[in-house]
Amino acid sequence: MDLPKPIHGMSNINKAILTVKQKKENQKLSVINTVPSRFAMYFGTKFWFFFKAFYFFIVVPNLLLKLIFGHDKVVYRPINGDKGQIYDLVYIFICRVFRVKLFIHHHSFNYLRTQNKIFLLLNRVIGAKAVHIVLGERMKDVLSTLYGIDKKRIRVISNAAFFNQQEIKSTTESPETMLVIGHLANLCVEKGLDSFVQICRELKILNVSFQAVIAGPCVNTEAKVIVDEALIELPEVSYLGSVYGEDKNKFFYSLDAFVFPSQYKNEAEPLVLYEAGQYGVYLFGSSMGCMADVIQGMDGCCISDTSLLVKDIAKAIAVGIENNLFKDQRGKRKMLFEAMQKSSKIELEMLLQEMESYELSKA
Repeated sequence: MDLPKPIHGMSNINKAILTVKQKKENQKLSVINTVPSRFAMYFGTKFWFFFKAFYFFIVVPNLLLKLIFGHDKVVYRPINGDKGQIYDLVYIFICRVFRVKLFIHHHSFNYLRTQNKIFLLLNRVIGAKAVHIVLGERMKDVLSTLYGIDKKRIRVISNAAFFNQQEIKSTTESPETMLVIGHLANLCVEKGLDSFVQICRELKILNVSFQAVIAGPCVNTEAKVIVDEALIELPEVSYLGSVYGEDKNKFFYSLDAFVFPSQYKNEAEPLVLYEAGQYGVYLFGSSMGCMADVIQGMDGCCISDTSLLVKDIAKAIAVGIENNLFKDQRGKRKMLFEAMQKSSKIELEMLLQEMESYELSKA
């Protein structure tokens, strides 16, 4: 599996599910990290391809040795979303030769927007007996429709399952009196940075009193220019840069509304929605990937028409202030998050039991 570093949604979830499974079974699992983590500083650069391609020739013999001399009956493989599936083809083919039970975890909509030739081939290699793990009902429906996978072999496990209870604060009130909205991401246009700034401009036109906080690293020069111009033009906007640990907790705790107007074409189920939702923060966003289920499940506002995204979110914020949706109903939204989390953890537990039962049956 792809483990941190580099740190991103898929690697974080891979690490989380590994931690949960190790705790449950109280034993050391056979783990192969299929990315060259020691070279994570080059992730996103032209050099990353060469490091990953070279590392592939280390992973393959390692996988063969574990399958030949180990006792593993189950293989869990989170697959890549793009051309990285070429590596997956080799890994999965080797696993099929040794007749292990495959659990395939899907994290991207890259091959779910339209039928993808690489995944068509990969799905044939995976075979008809594998179990597929998806993030939401929409992903389940699309995977089945596009590739003919039996829904009985698809398990829905939301990313909410991987949040620890101690991370959720007990407070139900925002510390600020003025409305505070925020946006956190690897800052870029695709993830909604420009739309967020435009929403701030629209709020000013609507005479809404607010403060806006942007957090996260700028992934390119374009994003830095957008942030710099917003700081000059809009006194309501502040920029925190990258936030981690307690600083991230303080960021979410300070918010009344979290705005994530992503238009990233491969968006699936952003962890950041749950990070905000666990504090009872009101969620605004697009309907990319499985975002609609997450946002609506926590009583937020989801806009499906991207051409109306900016104006509709700004109007919804103004109406929300009039109807006291932000501060007064924070506790209710926190309870909705906890219900989603509990349900997801039950589904995760059932999945781990399924893996364990197959391991025992083949022991």
